[in-house]
Amino acid sequence: MVLIPLSDDAPHSNERPVVTQTLMAITIAAFVWRLAVGGPEDLRFVLHWGVVPRVATGEAGADAFSRFAPFVTYMFLHGGWAHLAVNMLFLWIFGDDVEHATGRWRFLALYLLSGIAGAVLHVAFAAQSAAPLVGASGAIAGVMGAYLMIRPCANIKVLAFVAVVKIRAMWVIAVWGLLQVWHAFASAQEATAWWAHIGGLLAGAALIALLKHKDVRLLQCVQRETFVNPWTMR
Repeated sequence: MVLIPLSDDAPHSNERPVVTQTLMAITIAAFVWRLAVGGPEDLRFVLHWGVVPRVATGEAGADAFSRFAPFVTYMFLHGGWAHLAVNMLFLWIFGDDVEHATGRWRFLALYLLSGIAGAVLHVAFAAQSAAPLVGASGAIAGVMGAYLMIRPCANIKVLAFVAVVKIRAMWVIAVWGLLQVWHAFASAQEATAWWAHIGGLLAGAALIALLKHKDVRLLQCVQRETFVNPWTMR
């Protein structure tokens, strides 16, 4: 990844982002539990609760629950510490602003629906795969898509290679999104589910228009200025 976000300066509410924090807690708890279980039992757990495209498409002869329940549960499973840490960092930075813009229950809906959309697109492009899809990346991509629509001009402090700089959110998320598309076409054999990221990002950007509070305006700063300098350092 070229840009790793560290923090943002978008306006924050005094209200705690309860859903964001709860999602993080559940996801981390699930990871710790799997570490404790380990071995064959953990593998069976992941194969059952992760999205396995061959199972999801019905080719494996599974019942309806086993086919469709993983479209939700896979978001709370991760493949390692790095996978978990990066996802939780992104959720921590972008989740609170989106939750405040939608309210708690609508934010939960946006998160879950974005994750589902990501899994659906992944299955569509990897229908024959027997490898389980796990991770909150699709759902968090949806949160990023929503953030892009409500806080495009927020300053994001990012680690760019070896330097920490501030860049407009619209450019951080746009670069991230383009990288997902590039990898989806150039790295078809890699384990990362690039299409899940793309599906989640698009879903979140669309859903925020339906789920935001009425007083939240979309792309407000972009509408006000003909061009916004992506680099905020002066």
